[in-house]
Amino acid sequence: MPPTGTIRPHDEEEGSVPGLPRFRMAVLSVAAVLVTLAGACSSSHKAPTISPPQGFRVVSDDDSQFAIAVPSDWELLPLNPKTFNHVAGDIRARNPKLASSLQQARSLADQGGAKLLAIQSDASSSVNLIVAAKRKGETFQSIPGQAMNQLREAGATDLARETVTLAREPAVRVTFKLPVATDNGNVITDEVQYYLLRGRKAFILTLAGPNPKLATVADSLRFN
Repeated sequence: MPPTGTIRPHDEEEGSVPGLPRFRMAVLSVAAVLVTLAGACSSSHKAPTISPPQGFRVVSDDDSQFAIAVPSDWELLPLNPKTFNHVAGDIRARNPKLASSLQQARSLADQGGAKLLAIQSDASSSVNLIVAAKRKGETFQSIPGQAMNQLREAGATDLARETVTLAREPAVRVTFKLPVATDNGNVITDEVQYYLLRGRKAFILTLAGPNPKLATVADSLRFN
């Protein structure tokens, strides 16, 4: 499943949802959040230390103070614009099936905000985590509202939301089916997005595809 869940830069039109999908792109992207990109935040805190389940590895970020476990055999796509071309070239040479996903990764890298983008070797499932700045007055329950309307406009079906706990924090989970453009045509994909606020930051975790390991990925997320 090509990765979904991009956030556009912070100069969005007033009232728009950052990450509104650009439907003409080769890979459909959806980040259903009413936030702007986080600016640089200084902090003496570090990412938490977690023990990954067998067959998983830890991805962490000190600035955003999170750690999460992803399957060890999944590709971690590059998100640093300065080193993207070199790393992407190596990945493309090893696995041509990820060519479309690398194009999307380039978009995420250029826009900023993405902290994680991992994809299964056959491109059938993916996970990404985006960190953005919380707007004044927002709650974790208010973030998905407008985004769900935009998902419907994108052709999403079977939308449902519920309040859950993720990473020991209150969160909203939105599930839906979304037609996604791939090299082989449109594919209807099951997706899950989690929205939670922590301090001045919003975290958006997107899980796409049928791999049952995605549930373990979500359960592993921790903050400091």
